[in-house]
Amino acid sequence: PEHPASYVPIAHKGEEELDQLDLKVVLAEIKPILEDPTIKKIGQNLKYEMIIFSRAGIAIDDKKHDSMLLAYCLDPGRNAYNLDALAREELGHKNISYKEVTGTGKKAITFAEVPIDTATAYAAEDADISLRLYQKLLPQFVDEQLIQLYEKIELPLISVLANMESSGVLLDRHALETFS
Repeated sequence: PEHPASYVPIAHKGEEELDQLDLKVVLAEIKPILEDPTIKKIGQNLKYEMIIFSRAGIAIDDKKHDSMLLAYCLDPGRNAYNLDALAREELGHKNISYKEVTGTGKKAITFAEVPIDTATAYAAEDADISLRLYQKLLPQFVDEQLIQLYEKIELPLISVLANMESSGVLLDRHALETFS
């Protein structure tokens, strides 16, 4: 449902380190969930999440939806597809910005240094807004061709692009120089 969301702190620094779960324990617990094809996953820019989780040996299954990709398919001419812009344009909501949480310039801190309560509000809002965008945008896919574009081309392409970004691609330098 909308609004309730959770945050599992695993890499914060300082005194809050004592209030965190072990990374290996968390990964072991979430792996079966993320890899279970019967559980729907919804997020924003899932390609990034897939890259991060693949480094931990977790492959997000194909039962996923990406609010950024939904917005792109519905309106490829938008100026921005980031969560803050979509929340503002589609939901009339102003998100807590990353800069509000981490600061800027010389006073900027890493996310690991953000107090857990602040990190929770930021991360939980991201999860909630991603779900709300999915719930609003998906019903707008009434054109069968648009549904096919999203489900058969764009969604599967996330995995391909994530794999390419993680693994890289082999290039034949000589052939490229000749082609050039």
